[in-house]
Amino acid sequence: MWAAFWDALVEVGGRKIVVALLLLALGVGFLFNRGVKFETLAGVKVIYFGPVSMGPWAFGVPQVLAQATVVSTTIWVMLMIFAGAPQFVVMLEKGWRELTFSKGTPRWQLLLARFTSLTLLFAALCLTTCLPIALRTWWQTGISPLSIFGGVAIGSFIFASLLSTSALASMAGTGGVALPMMAPIAGFVLSQFLLDRQREVFPYITSEFWRGVIDWLYYIFPKCTELQNAASAFVQSSTLPTSWPVWTTGLFTLATMVTTLWILERKSF
Repeated sequence: MWAAFWDALVEVGGRKIVVALLLLALGVGFLFNRGVKFETLAGVKVIYFGPVSMGPWAFGVPQVLAQATVVSTTIWVMLMIFAGAPQFVVMLEKGWRELTFSKGTPRWQLLLARFTSLTLLFAALCLTTCLPIALRTWWQTGISPLSIFGGVAIGSFIFASLLSTSALASMAGTGGVALPMMAPIAGFVLSQFLLDRQREVFPYITSEFWRGVIDWLYYIFPKCTELQNAASAFVQSSTLPTSWPVWTTGLFTLATMVTTLWILERKSF
């Protein structure tokens, strides 16, 4: 399983590509850092993020870190879906499966190794992106940036829930990467519309039946938008406003992964 874990990282594009992704994440972090300025207004030390004053350090620094965490999460969700989704398809390709499935390692361990390695790589990229701005604000203001670890953990939870849909889609597909890529992207975009369904969707759908269907879709699918809001709130206050999006998304991810592993174990090649 440990070998499969490292193999998934290598198949993202090789060790050099992984290093390049980390350097890219660091570069994006320095771009965020360029937008941060420290000024003094009427004797009060304030922080600017771009042209906008975020207020005194005690209030502004957590807001800046929260924005950086949410933006980095969004960027890497999109990029890592394109980099990670094909890994489940590759695992089922002829040649690779004969080489690995014939060994003693159970299939479920091979899939979970890929799932875990991609999620941890995502977390590493998000943390690397937030690192420059976190260290600078800590050095300048003395305000601890440790809460970004919680924000990145929530962001990684979002990615894991979307990655589970990619793994399931790879079982239902015919070998192409289009469905495993589009399924998580659709889930990420759909979460915004489901959250704002009263304003975005219901004005165009008057049937109570179909409104009920949309409500159930909201209850079942990952709450990506709400989790992003929860990540922002955690970075700012080290507390979660509600556990609703966490446990419902967790149940979805667990059910999706169990179904995927069951299909994989029963699949004949």
